[in-house]
Amino acid sequence: MDEHAHKRRVALTVDVEAHPIRAAEDHVNRLIWGRQHGREAGIQTMMDMADRHGVPMTFFLDYPEAELYGDDLLDVGREIHRRGHDLQPHCHAEYLVKRLFGLDDMWAVRLPTATPEQCRAIAEALAAYHADITGRPPLAHRSGAYLIGPNYLDALKSAGFIIDASYYYLLCPASSMLLGDYGGFRWQNGLRELPIPLIPHFRNLNRLVLWNFHARPFTVGNLAENLQTHREFLRAWFNRHGDGAVATLVLHSWSFWKMDAAGYFTIPADEMRELLDGLLAMLKEEYEIVSVGQLAEEERAAPAPLEAVQPAVSAPVCPICHEPASHFQDYNNGSKRRCPFCGSVERQRTLVDLLYAGAFGPGVFHQRDVLHIAPGRPEKLLLRRMQQPRVTTLNILPGCDLQADIQAMPELADNSFDVVLASEVFRHVRDLGKALAEIARVLRPGGLLLCSDCLENADYGREITDIDEQTAWYGREKWEQYGIGDFRRFGRKDWEMHFQPWFVTRLVKADDRITGSPAWWLACTPRKGENTPCGA
Repeated sequence: MDEHAHKRRVALTVDVEAHPIRAAEDHVNRLIWGRQHGREAGIQTMMDMADRHGVPMTFFLDYPEAELYGDDLLDVGREIHRRGHDLQPHCHAEYLVKRLFGLDDMWAVRLPTATPEQCRAIAEALAAYHADITGRPPLAHRSGAYLIGPNYLDALKSAGFIIDASYYYLLCPASSMLLGDYGGFRWQNGLRELPIPLIPHFRNLNRLVLWNFHARPFTVGNLAENLQTHREFLRAWFNRHGDGAVATLVLHSWSFWKMDAAGYFTIPADEMRELLDGLLAMLKEEYEIVSVGQLAEEERAAPAPLEAVQPAVSAPVCPICHEPASHFQDYNNGSKRRCPFCGSVERQRTLVDLLYAGAFGPGVFHQRDVLHIAPGRPEKLLLRRMQQPRVTTLNILPGCDLQADIQAMPELADNSFDVVLASEVFRHVRDLGKALAEIARVLRPGGLLLCSDCLENADYGREITDIDEQTAWYGREKWEQYGIGDFRRFGRKDWEMHFQPWFVTRLVKADDRITGSPAWWLACTPRKGENTPCGA
């Protein structure tokens, strides 16, 4: 391990299962061994690949399916164990409901809501299956459909499990726990959690992308392109969660087959075999590959320093990047108000809620031409969630699509944009009237300026004329070179008034869901009349 000590770590996990709905017949052979149409492409193939590359894999076997398939299913575990690969329990608990609880409805007991007694019975059944095959207690676990709950986590800990690999943060009703995006943590009972890796806004996609071998972003290109996608995903994930986190790839025993029109996995997918082979070579070169069982042994010997997290149905998270609110930092004389990952504060987070509530109308950014002035990271990430906006970034400082002064933008034609987004911009512009006239000019009729500024705790603001105060935030050099500084403070009553000669305005107030503090956004539509100061 010393030779790889400098490398980030990944674990390759395979959910081994043969659900009846995924094959018409001969389920274990077809969905686990991959034996159909005169070929074999299943877990033996995966183990052969792993052996050839000299890397470990962890196989999470759905032991409850022994209630359906008997020794045919348990023989799968025996073969994995015989070949020396890491075998750990997987659990689709619905198959145990009849035997353990005498209930005919297989969905009557669900892990997120099961009683402590039911959870203990399920965890002990998994441990017994595993001990019968391996002669040892299990070390790690992954639940079916990633469903977990407080009682079940306690049952796993009591049954001797060291690691759970089930936490899957998705913003949908099916998620059992919505605690935010973590790279790794420890439940308060001491059980270590290896979350399913997720990236929000990955490659500008309007969803959370998980590190699943079958996830669409990893399968739409040729081999080189798909490997590069894996590489970019991991780079972004580790950059967020740190080198000490462990990224866990999710595969399935049927990963080398595609679904037919009837919903069965019967179509050979040789390109997926090629992808896994290439992926193993790439990962071995760039990362240290570990098994989940190895991580559990390390954990038992020397527990990793991880954050303790309380099991709950949900917890507040940043609506832009899904960072847990418990991680927020003090910022600008405010307590726990800044997201450490995306950098958002109240105004950006309330914009998310207002957009999704339709406060500015439907599809504000959807396939629109957007001018984003002085773009911050939170707003950039937010725009990635919108549907195909055509964004032009602009700043008076270098680093954007256009370097320009919004007081005079000859680079931009009249009526060029549908939306202008400007967060914390107008207090820093020397001549506010010129800037507003230019923005009204480049907006199309019916277009929208969305802006927010930090308001004074007073009805009326003031113009700042003292040079020392003007240069306190950006510094004297930028004030002299670019003409930016603090030139005014808006008050609660006069902020909107400054925009009305050029725009029809509407003020919207929202409370930040994390801090409870208010933020204000101004929605402005250009007047475009002959009697307006902009003359548009």
